[in-house]
Amino acid sequence: MALTAGIIYGLLGMLGWGVADYFAKKAVVRAGAYRSIFYTQAFGLIPLTILFLFLPKIPSFNSGLFLLLLVGGTIDFVGFIFFYKGLKFEKLSIFTPIVACNPIILIILSFLVLGEVLSISQGIGIAFAIIGLILMSVERTKLRVNKKTMTLGLGAMFSWGTSLFIYGMLVKEMYWVFAILVFSLITFIASILFFVVKKVSLKIPDKNTLGFMATVGILDTLGSIFFAIGVTKELLAIVGPIGALYPAVTLILARM
Repeated sequence: MALTAGIIYGLLGMLGWGVADYFAKKAVVRAGAYRSIFYTQAFGLIPLTILFLFLPKIPSFNSGLFLLLLVGGTIDFVGFIFFYKGLKFEKLSIFTPIVACNPIILIILSFLVLGEVLSISQGIGIAFAIIGLILMSVERTKLRVNKKTMTLGLGAMFSWGTSLFIYGMLVKEMYWVFAILVFSLITFIASILFFVVKKVSLKIPDKNTLGFMATVGILDTLGSIFFAIGVTKELLAIVGPIGALYPAVTLILARM
């Protein structure tokens, strides 16, 4: 599999998301899952807004694309609920390999909806990457994963595999900066509505915790930007699984 520009941007997206999730664990331990989701999403909107101000363009889009933005952003938020709740009580080295299987969902959807087919070498390369990531945790965990961890991990896997596919498809169909901003904004609005209904306290945490949250939000946004650029240059079925393997970075940092 040749190292194209799309693959390089996919790898940069993987790096941004992976490091972000490493710091997310620290934020969740200090402030809980719900507050961490809210503040990291808020911080993540700052660089996106600045980027849009420098590269302003509102594309024309139909009700179908708006519906995709709405559905994708909402599913993305659901993935954050599953993932951050899992981070609250489980080790990164045990939890992230479950979530790391989300490229399977993305590849299946890319084939069924977009008709994108991987070559044999591309498929083998991505398959080995996913299997290798999972095997990184087998020695220490010995596959002893409790039911709650598995449920939350699978929830995050299916949610983010689906939302990442929708996200990539939107980036291909419309101006990518606008697509990222609106997608992230919908995710943030969904979190606000959820927390209002659940009557969650969003008390501002201490400065150190806010620092972790800001780091997560900014790195997560950078990952999304790199991923979006990669999708505009290469098949979603290729860039998607590469970017979605970000748990490898998280896992390596956790082991170190």
